[in-house]
Amino acid sequence: RSILGEIIFELSKNNNLNNVYLVANKRDEIYMPHVRKTLASLGISTQNLFLISDTDGQAETAYLSIQNIQKKFGEMEGSIIFHNIDTILHNRDLSDLENILKQYDGYIDIFKSSNHNYSYVLVVNNEVQSIAEKVLISNNATSGFYAFSSAQKFLEFYSNKELYISDLYQKMLDNGVK
Repeated sequence: RSILGEIIFELSKNNNLNNVYLVANKRDEIYMPHVRKTLASLGISTQNLFLISDTDGQAETAYLSIQNIQKKFGEMEGSIIFHNIDTILHNRDLSDLENILKQYDGYIDIFKSSNHNYSYVLVVNNEVQSIAEKVLISNNATSGFYAFSSAQKFLEFYSNKELYISDLYQKMLDNGVK
């Protein structure tokens, strides 16, 4: 399998993904025949593939993703997950994620690290207290898998000032969101 195929396979093992959308950079058009073939082999419609221009960061990419999806398919219902294409998550039990997102407005997948290339979360009693981009505030690094209780919750806190999803999460935390 390709990295894309492996990521989708791993994420769908324990969790029934309702809809999968892929947002890619227009500059990567040369790879789209392979991407379309991979999506088709996984039973994902190639209509769920969106090509966008460069963005200033992850948060803007997520924002544009929501805008494109809602423009094409209508308002999104339920939780929304964003996942980077460069990370394969092995051994994650995400079967309870939907229930978690009924109790919390966000979910951040973490792993142990001390490398300055990642974002980090400070967790107390299984709840995120703080998140920082490429600053070691704990040994809990973010994997690039972020979930929100809804697209509307993401949009409520997004502004073009946030470059990273970690910035958006910190804004949520500062406003008392769990």
